[in-house]
Amino acid sequence: MSAEAFIQAFRRFAARRFCPKQMISDNGSNFVAGEACLRQIWNRPQVQSVMQRRKCYWKCIAPRAPWQGGFYERMIGTVKKCLRKTLHGQKISFPELQSLIVEIEARVHNCPLTYLSDDFSQRESLSPSHLIHGGLLSPLIPLAEKDPVDPSHVTRSDLVERYQHLSKVIKRWNAVWTREYLTALREYLYGASSPYNRVQLKPGNLVLIDSDGPRSE
Repeated sequence: MSAEAFIQAFRRFAARRFCPKQMISDNGSNFVAGEACLRQIWNRPQVQSVMQRRKCYWKCIAPRAPWQGGFYERMIGTVKKCLRKTLHGQKISFPELQSLIVEIEARVHNCPLTYLSDDFSQRESLSPSHLIHGGLLSPLIPLAEKDPVDPSHVTRSDLVERYQHLSKVIKRWNAVWTREYLTALREYLYGASSPYNRVQLKPGNLVLIDSDGPRSE
């Protein structure tokens, strides 16, 4: 939570995702100090020549107004809530936690935003993964406990057990996330508009239904 730690995190983010044109954050002391440090660096002449086309515009929401960051706080809160329910009573190592977080990130980025055209035969809808990577992300296939394992190809059974355990944790998170996320969307839809102004479904409308298949479908 220090400004130095944030600067390093921002450098890693820019190296992985490219430097953004706009950033929106709250008024945390680490963000405010980090912004001042970055702005001081960008104001140097030798940096201006390189960063003039890539300069990031930083916008802080109003102080003591967390609802202005609702569009990202809601998503973060839902992910944390599902993660707490999933890891309750579970023991995982720090590398496993890192893998779990990255796979959750991939699944969240695969969530559909909208369809691309009026042609409903085009199954793949637009997602954040398309905007970031150009297509859907495909995490490794989980290994269920009932899957047979050839002992000749495994040198240590505990590696398989840990892989199976993490796969089970991810599967449980998927179930909790689907239930919590879809419920949150339904609550927002019913609470955001008057019953008289709701859009009535008609034949031909594209809707999101609950199923056991991949979220992208």
